[in-house]
Formats: sequence, structure tokens, C-alpha cells
Amino acid sequence: MNRKMLALIGAFTILGATSKAVEPLSFGAKVGFVNSSIIGLDKAKKSVGNKDSEGNMFNPGFIGSAYVEYAFLDNVGAGLEVGYSGGFVSVASVKAKDDKEGKDTYKINLHRINIFPAVKFYPMGREDENGILKLHVGADLSIPVMAKKKQGDKDAEEIKRDEFAPFGIGAIAGVGYEFPCGLELDLRGSYAFTDVFKENSDFKKNTLGISDSKDKTNLYYGNFSVGYNFAVLLEE
Repeated sequence: MNRKMLALIGAFTILGATSKAVEPLSFGAKVGFVNSSIIGLDKAKKSVGNKDSEGNMFNPGFIGSAYVEYAFLDNVGAGLEVGYSGGFVSVASVKAKDDKEGKDTYKINLHRINIFPAVKFYPMGREDENGILKLHVGADLSIPVMAKKKQGDKDAEEIKRDEFAPFGIGAIAGVGYEFPCGLELDLRGSYAFTDVFKENSDFKKNTLGISDSKDKTNLYYGNFSVGYNFAVLLEE
């Protein structure tokens, strides 16, 4: 009987050693690719010579961020991420429908500081041998740093700060996976509830030609990032 009990205790000891829970605190950095656009640009006819317009769906950009995350339970945690994002050339662009080559494409670039508070879910738990599957939902709070406009091959010009909203609020949702070595892959989407440009701004009305106050200019994007959890280096 004693031998059976010792064998059972030994089995649980080995299982506990091979399925050790990951430390609840993690912190690290991410860099990634962003593709974005702004709704309502199909009505920005003035920017392309009062022709029927359409927004381009491919506007590649970048994001770099630092994050901290804490698991309160094995399946639930919270995280805060702060980053800087912008377009390589534009975060959104519009062209005339008959401009097949896009020679006179009107580009809008926007650089922002992003703050992402989020609730984290770990549906498979947090065991180091398996890696960690992460789901997250939260807010996308942004502060514009600078904005530029560019028509075709012309030089880019700055958009005055009083033309765009000083603060943006949106929502994010995404999925990520952290490997046992600390490498993390992250995929998320974001949609802003607030307009990029002020409702009565001269740029929105007279440059883009979006004059109806009901027409919104909300930014939305998808983001794929690669990161590393530096807390892994501190684990024994």
C-alpha cells in the first residue's frame, strides 16, 4: 500500500515539474505591420478633381510598442501596451475611379501614439511546455503626433494640427500566441469610434469635399506583430 502511495506521489511530482505554470507577470516589446484606411473617402471627390472617387484598401504602415501583462488567474489577465504607429507613405488614400494607374492618388498619412489597455484571456491556461494562446479585447486610445497630405508625385505637405481631432477612441480585438521561448505572434484589428478630422475642419470640407456632418472619417486597421517576452529571461 505504501509503495502504491509513493508511486502516486512521485507521478504527481513529475507532472507538476513538466507542466509548471508560467510566471504571472510578463513584459516585452513588439514590432509589426499595419494596413489601414479611413471610412468615407469614397466621398472625397474634391481631392481628385471632383471625380467619382474610391478609397484604396492597401495602405501599409508600421507599429512599435512596449507592453506589460499580468495574469490574475490561470485563464484571465490584463495588459497595457504603449506604441507609436504610422504609414510608410499613407494610412489612407483615395483615387478617382477612372484613374486605373493611380497617378493622382491623394494620400493621407498620420503618425500617432497608441495606448492599448486590454483584458486578456488564456483559453488553454498558462503552462510553459505548451505555449500560451491569448485572446484580447480592449480600447485603442490614440494621440495624433503629425499628419501629412500628398497628391500624386507632388511633395508631401503637413496638415495643420487644428484640422484633425486631438484624441481618438476605438476598440481592439485580437489573438496571439506566445511560444515557450518567449517569442510572441500577435494579430489584431482596430476600429475608431471618433473621426480623424474635426467635423467642421477646412481640410475635411474644402480639400477632401466631405461636407455633410453625418459623413464620418473613422480610422480602421489590421495589425500583425512579432514580439518577445523579456520576463522569460528572468525565469529560473
